[in-house]
Amino acid sequence: MSVVITPGVGVFQVDRLLMILTKQRMIDNGIGVDLVCMGEQPLHAVPLFKLHNRTTPGDSRVGDDYNLPHWINHSFYTSKSQNSCSSFTPRIKLAGRKLHAEKFQSSKEHSK
Repeated sequence: MSVVITPGVGVFQVDRLLMILTKQRMIDNGIGVDLVCMGEQPLHAVPLFKLHNRTTPGDSRVGDDYNLPHWINHSFYTSKSQNSCSSFTPRIKLAGRKLHAEKFQSSKEHSK
């Protein structure tokens, strides 16, 4: 078993071949990996590997490749002060329900 503690949020830039080799050896040898991220959990899936391709002649791949490693257990550290309900602030802004209902009603009236 291995525990990795990172100050980040679980997004890593990795070499494709090294990731494949590491994954295969971890699974073959039955080694578990726990990743503990100290940063705030992002709104996308993590851990996320951004893959670097080794440049080979004839390689026509363009753009970035991403991988969500299923072989890593991950969690985020939260302190007691972060879990306080009285200090909750949403991380995304949602449209109000009332505003949406008013828009729907006005569009129905215009279509008549």
